Amino acid sequence: MQLIVATRDPFVGRGFVRDVAPWVEKLRVDEIEAGHWAVMTHAPTVAARCREHFKANAGYAA
Repeated sequence: MQLIVATRDPFVGRGFVRDVAPWVEKLRVDEIEAGHWAVMTHAPTVAARCREHFKANAGYAA
């Protein structure tokens, strides 16, 4: 599982990661300097992080 945390998001922040970590086997946390709408305002960065995660876990079966 990958979580992309936007460091300037006032609604979904780093605390969310602490709550998720105990429930997943393999967690990758990527932080980006962005606000709540990071998927729209930083789309190339979010896409690149997702591609990196997919490539690194291509053979991983949950």
